[in-house]
Amino acid sequence: MGKIQPRGSGHCCGKDLYNIGNELCCRNKIFHSDGFLQCCGGSTYNVSHQECCQGNGASKAIPKEAEMLCCRGVVHNINNVPNSRCCGNQTYSPLTNLCCNNDVIIKKDSTNHTICCGREAISFHSCERDSGNFCGREAFHIKRDLCCNNKLHKNAKKRGKRCCLPGTDKFDPRSEICAFGMVKTIAVTNNRPSSPIPGPQRRELRPTQIATGICSICSDAWTNRDVRRRILDKSLDICRENGYLLTVKHFEVSEIANKTWMDVTMKRNIFKTNANKTDIILELPCKCSSLKKQSRKRILLLTDLKFQNPPKSFHLGDSDAIVPRRKKILNMIRERFRNCDNYIVRKLRKIVFEDRIKKIISESKNKA
Repeated sequence: MGKIQPRGSGHCCGKDLYNIGNELCCRNKIFHSDGFLQCCGGSTYNVSHQECCQGNGASKAIPKEAEMLCCRGVVHNINNVPNSRCCGNQTYSPLTNLCCNNDVIIKKDSTNHTICCGREAISFHSCERDSGNFCGREAFHIKRDLCCNNKLHKNAKKRGKRCCLPGTDKFDPRSEICAFGMVKTIAVTNNRPSSPIPGPQRRELRPTQIATGICSICSDAWTNRDVRRRILDKSLDICRENGYLLTVKHFEVSEIANKTWMDVTMKRNIFKTNANKTDIILELPCKCSSLKKQSRKRILLLTDLKFQNPPKSFHLGDSDAIVPRRKKILNMIRERFRNCDNYIVRKLRKIVFEDRIKKIISESKNKA
């Protein structure tokens, strides 16, 4: 039976009254609110550090973290799968798969496979770019529209837009850059044309201009012999907290900015015993087309940056150094690292710690 309450005494929440000033009514349940809570199904979540994952009649509060992805009410941990996206209630990587009709995940056979063909889900298959007139289930005009990983952008190609692969977004190469599926706007200065024409118009910096600092990797002088000489004469500072062994998977050079992105896999830290294999993106402050020869090769990054629980990308500067991963170079760096201040401090801390442990053990034996 319902209850009769005086007018103006509150608002109904099921059979009870609640105060909208400091309470919430979520599916006929009353919760105290401090101003940060919102309803999430029959419960609440804190909007400052949580989000509500809803779908298929279920609701759940989850942390606002880059490692969590909500797909139609299903929570996925994507910590080890960069650039993950939803396809129905599943996740997929646009680097290796396509999502058709927001429901079916199929594997790419080639990097050129960017659209799904067919009208029925059971007959969807990857097909060569521009080989069909369907983007997923939507018809599109090849000369006017843009189909980016099964997402249709009407009249985008006509306006000069391009796909930002391996994602689904479009970008304008005259004012934006695409780096591994992420679109970034380039600030336009008075010295730069308001609408630069896309394409390789600017000549690469000469090796003499980029032979020092982090951009020395772009120079013809970046050879095993040159790096060993710089280590010996101490013009290359190897005294860094970390020495990461990296494998270069892919690189991308900006068309309108002095930037290069490297997609790498971090294997381990030569200065520490723990191993934490992870995929990251490094941004260099220079245009470096010569990196093409480094694709699928192994390099060493000397840096004070920490890649523990890292974000997706890191900006490198002249305080960092990239050298070829060669046995002689690694041995030289390990040997000279012993004279670095941070190594000496680390050893002193270890000695002090071991002395404390020995003292504690000795005192416990005397008490016994």
